[in-house]
Amino acid sequence: MIDHKVHTIVQSLSQAHGKHFFNTIIEALAKVIDADHTYVAVLDKHYTKATTIAYARGTELADNFSYDIADTPCADVCDNSVCLHNGGAQALYPNDQLLVEMGIDAYVGTPLTDNQGQVLGILVALYRQEIHQVHSTEALFLLFSGLIAGELERRQRQRKLNIHQIMVDAMGEGVLLTNEHQEILYTNTAFSHISGYSQAEALGGKPGELLSSGLHSQAFYQSMWADLEEKHYWSGEIINRKKSGETYPQWLTLHQFTEPESDNRYFLGIFYDLSELKQAQQQIHLRENYDLLTNLPNRQLLLDTIEQQMIISRQHQTQAALLHISLDDFRTINSSLGVKSGDRLLQQIAQRLTQQFQQPATVARIGGDEFALLFPLVGNTRHPGNLAMTVLETIQSPLQIQTQELQITASIGIALFPDDASTAADLVTKAEQASSQAKRQGKNEFQFFTWAMQQQSNRKLALKNALSRALQQRQLQVHFQPLISLHSNQVEKCEALVRWQLDGKQVSPEEFIAIAEEFRLAKSLGRFVLQESCRLVRQLDALGLPPIHIAVNRSIAEFPDTDASQDDWLSQISAENIEHSRIEFEITESLLAPEHRNIANYLHRLKQAGCRVLLDDFGTGYSSLSYLRNFPVDYLKIDRSFIKDIEKDANALTLVSSIVAMSRALGVNTVAEGVENQQQLELLRGLGCDLAQGYYFSRPVPASSLIEFLQHARA
Repeated sequence: MIDHKVHTIVQSLSQAHGKHFFNTIIEALAKVIDADHTYVAVLDKHYTKATTIAYARGTELADNFSYDIADTPCADVCDNSVCLHNGGAQALYPNDQLLVEMGIDAYVGTPLTDNQGQVLGILVALYRQEIHQVHSTEALFLLFSGLIAGELERRQRQRKLNIHQIMVDAMGEGVLLTNEHQEILYTNTAFSHISGYSQAEALGGKPGELLSSGLHSQAFYQSMWADLEEKHYWSGEIINRKKSGETYPQWLTLHQFTEPESDNRYFLGIFYDLSELKQAQQQIHLRENYDLLTNLPNRQLLLDTIEQQMIISRQHQTQAALLHISLDDFRTINSSLGVKSGDRLLQQIAQRLTQQFQQPATVARIGGDEFALLFPLVGNTRHPGNLAMTVLETIQSPLQIQTQELQITASIGIALFPDDASTAADLVTKAEQASSQAKRQGKNEFQFFTWAMQQQSNRKLALKNALSRALQQRQLQVHFQPLISLHSNQVEKCEALVRWQLDGKQVSPEEFIAIAEEFRLAKSLGRFVLQESCRLVRQLDALGLPPIHIAVNRSIAEFPDTDASQDDWLSQISAENIEHSRIEFEITESLLAPEHRNIANYLHRLKQAGCRVLLDDFGTGYSSLSYLRNFPVDYLKIDRSFIKDIEKDANALTLVSSIVAMSRALGVNTVAEGVENQQQLELLRGLGCDLAQGYYFSRPVPASSLIEFLQHARA
């Protein structure tokens, strides 16, 4: 009888497809054991819940369900034992609600275990009445539980394999598996994407035949295989070949392992394409070491090259010259023609220098308008001075920028190794100092570094540090020089002039103001002078003295970047609680150049707020009526160089007379600077000059002395 039942179940399974296996066996089993409910259930990892994967109600398949197994006979089955109750099941498990709902009286269940004895699920049959054929039912359960458990285990393994397969295919790294004969057994999706070979093309092939670039030596591969044999592992960079024939850098990791069941050896390769990484590294290297505009080495690469040259020079006891090349007046060209034109000019200069100076020379761009030429002095090499002359001639040749022909010059500083410096950074510094000296001496020339330049540089740095401290501690002083009206003989204005005493000695304003502009201290210095000027205005008003105006000098370095900047002069005046009109601003003629259009706009804003503008040193710079017409100038200050000989030089008198007449025609008042005697004063008054300033009236004096001067003048 039982043989017939087994045959029936087996016959049903022979017609079942893989995914219908559990439904088929449960349906067949339910028919031969006459159970009211038959099912296979899998368990959660804590053995607290069972979920059916195939369930038959009577002999018909039904929907699957889940239930808690605590206080049920299934809990006993989970303890890895067969559980059979032929009657009285509800009484034995009073808390099993499922038995009550189904009206179950008899129960049979058996665990489904894997090869290690781990319970994977349970096979259960439920009866409303006693089981008539207990032994055959139990025998069938024991017989087919192994088959069901095996299928469960197989599917569990397959799920894991499927997950692993998905993971491997999702990897960005290429994966290939070979046998001990190096025949490819498996490749993932990334392998095909990187190499260009489909899986079908790769299977059965050998990596050495498909992928080898032929660019590595036999010794390279011998070392790789020796590591694999000894360590069962190798990792490193390798050049391989794609299906297209393109070679590319690859990071490859190889593992050798033995499959324990068959004892066969296999090789697993995992690799990724380094091409993008190499390109990114190259881009980083270029950005770190080359100027992107001209493709010349930048300052950092130049320093490295100098260090290498120094090693060579020491070994061969030779010299090397570094030329620092600073283009003259490049900012003017850049401002007037635009940044793009300035860039084209720099590119053409770079091209000329590289064509003129080949290896072993090194041409670099180390700043906005600065180039450098490193030249080893070996054998009959030209003298550094001759090299500098060649550079000047190369740069001076006319340049074609868009439709304009331009000519530019340069100032060159020369420093020698080992004479002037022992390190690359010091050599560059020395050459820069010499270049600055060449620029100060008139531009378009070259200068060799001297130790006097070093001393001058040391003093400049010391003054910069001292000036920074003096500004922080407000240790500077502001003196004031009166401007006298030639109509009323009264003090109408005062010019604010900053003074600095360091270690008991006066530092020349020309020296420390230039340092302030070079080291970005000019705005702080200007803010201090403006604050002191505003304070003087408040003092004068408090004493009831006439409301004179204070003229504050301003350079291009002091102009605010934006109207909203903290350096905005009008905001500073407002913060001091005085009227804008009490402060006037004095600028030099150089600011009237056409490229300073933004300065003109700011001066108009000052004028609208009530501040007057004085143009200092008129006649020494951009003496153009068109410039005056475009800038809101209220006063022209005639430079002292024209005033000093006015009483004995007819040409000087004529020139001053012309300036006064021109100013009157433009509606601009005039101020004569440097008046030192009565004769000069009377001539100026006769010419119709409006104001005069000079030692004849008063030297620049501290605020307290000015107050005494004004009080005495009023008396």
